[in-house]
Amino acid sequence: MKRLKHTLIIIITLAVISSCTEDYDLINVEGAPEYCIDAFITTNSNYNSIRISKIVKGFNTDELNSGLEILPENIAVKNAKVYLRYNNKSIEFTITEPNHNNKYVGYGYYATAETIEIKENTKYTLEVSINDKTFTAENRLIKGPESMTAKLKKTKLEIQKDMAYVPHVSFTDPDKNNINYYITHMSDNQFDSYQMTVGSSRNWAISILTDKYLQHNIVDLKFPFGTSPTGTSWYPSHKADVTVTLFSVDKMTYDYYSVLINQMKNNGGAYSQSPGSPITNIKGEAIGYFVLADVTQTIAKANS
Repeated sequence: MKRLKHTLIIIITLAVISSCTEDYDLINVEGAPEYCIDAFITTNSNYNSIRISKIVKGFNTDELNSGLEILPENIAVKNAKVYLRYNNKSIEFTITEPNHNNKYVGYGYYATAETIEIKENTKYTLEVSINDKTFTAENRLIKGPESMTAKLKKTKLEIQKDMAYVPHVSFTDPDKNNINYYITHMSDNQFDSYQMTVGSSRNWAISILTDKYLQHNIVDLKFPFGTSPTGTSWYPSHKADVTVTLFSVDKMTYDYYSVLINQMKNNGGAYSQSPGSPITNIKGEAIGYFVLADVTQTIAKANS
């Protein structure tokens, strides 16, 4: 009888607790960011990229259109007013049309035909206006290495145990008294990515690098191949020229990409890092980043 009484008490208690709870609406979280702004401006205009998109909160099929007009994770913003300001100059960026022949190209990219002067010790301000909302961010150029050399070496990979042609780089850090931070990008003629923010079908050709635990003069460092949710190696198995690029960035941008990469590698295991939102230097209800990066680039020649 006592056992039955205790069982009834537990059932009643659970019923009371459940009646006091509500379903948490993850789609309409108050104060959640509405837009994503990714602005990558460099000393090499070929890598300049500003992409603006509206964040899809849940699967609202009324907002989604078929075809290339959207990418699965967000909806392109086409009506933004985008300006880059520095030294009393104001450069406008306008929406671009995508290249329909490339399936990795989406909408939402803004570009300018004007020349952007990237200088040290100069404050650059990005201003984005969407309808009645304005977002701003500031950044300065981080100086990178003066030069870099690269060699292509046939190497046995640690994880896949396959043989691949891996670029090894040598360079001298620009600031030996402080920690330097880099975004890395690697490409060859067969598996090149369209832009920094798109990547290829095999994996995202972007990774991160810091000299925190390295010598000031870096010699024959194995260049990061990028990040892949599937663990697939992107190092070429064929002997071909490989272009390696260092983007010198601030710690905020490094940390931003670090969060993205860690979440991309998250397999849901007990020891995986918990998902989290990357930090941002954008003021307003938006996520993303605005960075000014110096570019150091070289080619690991197949026949060197």
